[in-house]
Amino acid sequence: VAYFTQQIERSPNAYAYVARSRAWLMEEEDSKRALADAEAALRLDPMFALAWLSRGECRLASGRYSDAVSNLRHVVALDPQLFSARLELAIARRYAEDLDGAIADCTAGLKLWPSDRILLKDRAIFSFYRGERHESENHPDLAEQDYTRAIEDMGAAIAELAATGRFRDARNYTRSSCPRLLGGFYAYRGSIRASACRYEAAIADCNEAIRLRPDEVLAYASRGVALFEQGKQPEAIRDF
Repeated sequence: VAYFTQQIERSPNAYAYVARSRAWLMEEEDSKRALADAEAALRLDPMFALAWLSRGECRLASGRYSDAVSNLRHVVALDPQLFSARLELAIARRYAEDLDGAIADCTAGLKLWPSDRILLKDRAIFSFYRGERHESENHPDLAEQDYTRAIEDMGAAIAELAATGRFRDARNYTRSSCPRLLGGFYAYRGSIRASACRYEAAIADCNEAIRLRPDEVLAYASRGVALFEQGKQPEAIRDF
């Protein structure tokens, strides 16, 4: 923050305001100051996609999901190739309870970045949530379709990560501790499979998640659910 403040004092420009906005949000978790800087950048350059992105992220961080969706849609219109905008838009739609839109945004992103494991993972999670909604509304066939898609997407994400040993965050490709990240992905799929009553496959996924990431809480919880539903209460209790 201090560095970008110096830059702004020397020569106010949209790039410096956006950089400080992101610093306020990421480092200080101060969405109000971050929003003020994003809006200062937009006053200097109303067509600056990164300023709209920063504004949308501020709205998302402060729980104003509809505003975040509106801002982030504008970013995508300005720069369709901006990966982080696609990702954040899908997340904003999910929090705005628009799961269909969130899934559609991930699908649109995957047309630009095929096999991206983060988009695949997010689409899997959003499909799983939609499956739960369909199940609660007594639409078992639709729920099964969503659960199946979620499992397939997580499988594709796991395969891609295992093959490349890297993942894309909201800004660029970043090297990661691949076994731990992969363990998290197995845990996600295990959780989905447990909720979809595919208990043996869920247990296998959770076992692999725990092997790769021994402190993965989701894997223990999901394995416990699967074991309990199979009538193996003593084993389930150990996981819980």
